Amino acid sequence: MGECQPAKQLGQIREAVEDIQRKSSFGASRNLQVPDKQLESVSSWTRSTATAEDETGDVEEAEDGSQDPTSSPWNFPNLILNEAASSSLQPRPSAPRSRPAPHINLPETLPSTSRSQLLRILDTWSFDANSLSPAEIRGSLHVLLAVYLEYTPGFTQKLAGLGAVGPEQCLQSLVDTLEVAYDQRNAYHNFRHAVDVVQALYTMLSHEGLVPPLAWVLQKESASNSADFWKRQPVGRIGSLLDEMSVWALLLAAAGHDVGHPGLTNAFMASPPYLFCLSLAYGALLENFHLVTFTRMLREHGFEKMVDGDPAFRQVLVEAVLATDVARHFPIVEELNRLASKWATAPEDDPHNPDEHLAAKLLITAGLMKCADISNPSRPHHISLTWSSCLLNEWARQAALEADLRLPISVVTLDPADKRAQAKSQIGFTTLFVLPLFTVMEQLSPKAFQPFADNCRLGLKTWQQVLEQIDSRIPLPQPAVPTHPKPRPLHPSTTSSTDAILAQHPTDIPQDTSSLLPPDETIFSP
Repeated sequence: MGECQPAKQLGQIREAVEDIQRKSSFGASRNLQVPDKQLESVSSWTRSTATAEDETGDVEEAEDGSQDPTSSPWNFPNLILNEAASSSLQPRPSAPRSRPAPHINLPETLPSTSRSQLLRILDTWSFDANSLSPAEIRGSLHVLLAVYLEYTPGFTQKLAGLGAVGPEQCLQSLVDTLEVAYDQRNAYHNFRHAVDVVQALYTMLSHEGLVPPLAWVLQKESASNSADFWKRQPVGRIGSLLDEMSVWALLLAAAGHDVGHPGLTNAFMASPPYLFCLSLAYGALLENFHLVTFTRMLREHGFEKMVDGDPAFRQVLVEAVLATDVARHFPIVEELNRLASKWATAPEDDPHNPDEHLAAKLLITAGLMKCADISNPSRPHHISLTWSSCLLNEWARQAALEADLRLPISVVTLDPADKRAQAKSQIGFTTLFVLPLFTVMEQLSPKAFQPFADNCRLGLKTWQQVLEQIDSRIPLPQPAVPTHPKPRPLHPSTTSSTDAILAQHPTDIPQDTSSLLPPDETIFSP
């Protein structure tokens, strides 16, 4: 990961990212006037909202009491500048600290009686993050992380030994800050997506025997004077690779892997006039940005020595977040296939080769994180459809912005009314991206991962049936008598096959599609 040069480029970076934020906030209007030299001035609006805190240190609020997302200290422009400055110019404090979340009008905390309800909601692969209230979604993240913290024997004491003062309180503050840091204007890359990924990852880790099963937690908390305790029971070789701290790093990485996301893609961020933003990182700008932002967040909420004093924790955290870069998808799947072939012929790891052990551990970390991040097609069909629509809405917003900026459209947009295109894009994405990943993870851990791979196959089958039923209802076009010779095409289509497949998250479908679903759609409930 590269470090930006603090002296000359900080002003340019602030100007560019504030310009991006301003236009992404209001860029849906088609009459946006774009100056010829976009880097020569900063609007008074962005200058007035660039300061995140008032004299009391609180985030400024709008007149209606709601928080202006651009005023958050974790807003994309402020984070880029602040992280660049703090990473390059300021020494790190020697003592851990816990900073309360920035002031924001959050819904009231869920009552303790709702914890059991959340445990039931979370303990199913039919978890639907988009159907929960803000308090429920925030409570879901806290429950998932707190359960691991509370019921992993000796783990709280281990964190305390690394300098975490009051890990439970630090965790609540971290969750509240994460909610603020995710831009809720994003249709897809928002706080709900983060919680969805954490829940998917927790469920997978539960099948690996690495986290307390939520059904067990619910039973224990419902029974009075229960002396039962949970003990790790790793399933297969994946479980043997991931120790307690590695699992904790994975869960935290899932929570923060998209923190501060501006709702724009790496392709947009690498386009003129924002190309020099890549000076922040070698490779994926956004993933590196999420990583340094979340690392800073952990330090400021009492987990500094865990981040800076435990190399194994940091290795897993870094690999998990950076693995979400779509450009790394096929290389990671290829490496996982090589590992599966090796494990098929070598029953045990070489205990005298620590480098090989570490490489396998980080590769499995990447595989699990990627599975959780793109698990939507393996969810029940209506949940997969909702997430697909969310991402296409986010892409449509970027496409409008790119058109206003006179930039090439870098995202694939589909007609919202074209159900057939929706089904084809989901089939293509699942076939090329999701199913091969889930299949190789099934090979690496057959007992634990088979249910997830089966659900991925079921999701693909469902979309194929939807497409077949749509095609069966489309009347064949009547041949028309041509009045002019058919013209020759001037050039082939400019839409690449990769771009077409990357339209994995189909558009909004305003019409009811329940009649298209196969009647026997089922889903496992771990």
